Amino acid sequence: MTSISLVPIISNVCVIRPDHFKISWMEGLFRVGLLVQDYSWPGGLVVLRYVAENWQELVAECRGYDVHGNQILRFVVVDKSLAVRDPEVLMTIGGLSIIRKLPSALSSIYYFPRGHCGIDLPLPYPPII
Repeated sequence: MTSISLVPIISNVCVIRPDHFKISWMEGLFRVGLLVQDYSWPGGLVVLRYVAENWQELVAECRGYDVHGNQILRFVVVDKSLAVRDPEVLMTIGGLSIIRKLPSALSSIYYFPRGHCGIDLPLPYPPII
């Protein structure tokens, strides 16, 4: 029997939708089959598959369950430099492999955290006039 270890992450809700979370920090590398949990979530989510990509990020479908046993579907956005991605080979004909390309994701600006309004100033900071 294989045990699945829980990988802690820090994420923020994205501007685009409240079910999209952008990972700002994680321990290790992100990959399909991983169990991830943000410190603010009551439980973990399993990374099922990558569903879209842009030049900088991958969007992954993740599922879990709340405390009442209801299924939760979330989308986690991760920088490609933090992700492991095996190309999905659809078929091989005479040594030529056809690799599935993911659909295009939105631009990175849509994955900024909600409430993001530009450069963050360190605390304490002078009031903006």
